Amino acid sequence: MKKLLLPPVFALLCLSSHAQENRITIDAGASLGEISPYVYGQFVEYMGRCIDGGIFDEDSPLSDSRGFRRDVLEKVKELSPTMLRFPGGTAVKTFHWEDGVGPKEERKARKNLIWGGINDFHFGTCEFIEYCREIGAEPCLVVNLSTGSPEEAANWVEYCNGTENTYYANLRRSHGYPEPFGVKYWALGNEEGAEPDAGRHQDPRKYVEDVWHFIKLMKLTDPSIKLIANGEGGACAGTKRFWTAWAEPWTTSPTTTT
Repeated sequence: MKKLLLPPVFALLCLSSHAQENRITIDAGASLGEISPYVYGQFVEYMGRCIDGGIFDEDSPLSDSRGFRRDVLEKVKELSPTMLRFPGGTAVKTFHWEDGVGPKEERKARKNLIWGGINDFHFGTCEFIEYCREIGAEPCLVVNLSTGSPEEAANWVEYCNGTENTYYANLRRSHGYPEPFGVKYWALGNEEGAEPDAGRHQDPRKYVEDVWHFIKLMKLTDPSIKLIANGEGGACAGTKRFWTAWAEPWTTSPTTTT
């Protein structure tokens, strides 16, 4: 019977690994910083039964007078999301907020060019705000950077937050909401580099150039709002090229500000 002889160095390493004792000390009293409560947020999108037939279903006997599914609402409250984001997601690239406000019979139904089907937009801005209040979540609205305009985005800010005698603030009041919604967080697009759908910002410099105009008009409308830029993570774009373009450091500033 042959004996297995270990090389001296290898044998020494084996003995050393068994002899060494590793310790991890956890200091429960130490704090490295605060975790934002908004990392526990969720979002809803016009996709499948997420909104229509999901959280919202006017024709269901399980829904309340607002069209909110009571059974789903109960489960959402158990999740306790700190923030809710709407209307997307990729579907925001063809979303125009004025289609989803006012009398429901007058709202413009449109084909969902991203996920298929028809959206009647009976769950729109005001319904979303009511849902956020019902579940105790901070609302976050996403503006359309692909087929929308800076002016359209600024008008949406005025509709939600306006307090003066202006057209869109008065439009909200005429829809039965005399007090402003006070939407603090606004996201600037979603996966804007995603080429397979309606994304058109494969060049991050173009995204920054376009989004800066959105920021200016939205902030001029309400200086108190917080804006969230959405770049491209690469997974949805499907190619390494997009990830590289969005992740690489710029050698020159994409925009000049004063």
